[in-house]
Amino acid sequence: MKKIGIAGDSFFAPTQDLPNRSDCTDSGGKHFSEILAKKLGYELYPLSRGACSNSAIRLQVAQLVKDKVDFVIYGSTSAGRLEYPNVEKGKNKNYIAELGIYNFVYDTHPDLSSLNPNFVENNTHSDTINNILAGYGPGTNEQKIAIRYYFNNLYDERFRQIQDAYIISSGIQELIDNKIPFIGLFHNYVNLIPYFQKNNLRIIVSDHSLLPFSYNNMDEETKTWTTRRYHVSDKNQVVIANNLCNYINSNNLLVWS
Repeated sequence: MKKIGIAGDSFFAPTQDLPNRSDCTDSGGKHFSEILAKKLGYELYPLSRGACSNSAIRLQVAQLVKDKVDFVIYGSTSAGRLEYPNVEKGKNKNYIAELGIYNFVYDTHPDLSSLNPNFVENNTHSDTINNILAGYGPGTNEQKIAIRYYFNNLYDERFRQIQDAYIISSGIQELIDNKIPFIGLFHNYVNLIPYFQKNNLRIIVSDHSLLPFSYNNMDEETKTWTTRRYHVSDKNQVVIANNLCNYINSNNLLVWS
């Protein structure tokens, strides 16, 4: 069976069905990527993980290329994220280039990708600056103090957005160079660089009906907020999957051209 690979953050990450976590209970098969893969008759291969930076997502894409998947969903994330060494439990606190995305800590996350047996090294964290400053992120106290200092004194949001846009563009180019069909679902800051300032049916920036992070977590019928790990209500996951399926099929994106 052909495979759809998915790269991205929590918006793009299907979760394990975990009864002890309210944000994951009865979530199996309800993420848009799972619904879409079933509609298209593909097997889903997720490397997406909550709180991943665009640099980590870029490494997800590189691994999907290496694994020769048949189609890629490439999602971006916000710029306010960091990668840093896992000095608490890592077997080797230094990033090992040949491992790529498999350097990163996945086993503490409830995402479906965390079941991938290749995530064993645990050398590198990736998390949001907000999580770290609020005390939710992993790392030592010394690391958190250093990150707070960095954020307060050195962090430049716009520069990081441009940096991330170039990182994302390199991921697209790798997919193009390897003739792997894809759809890119990106934040509008990518338009800050010329690479994205051209028409390409595979690159979605402004069509909010196709962008998972444009939806909210409200059940429109009951007007209540849900708490899904992937931030978007189960009903809206179906809407996203249907919209993407129609767009992909109508533009023949499953084949390289």
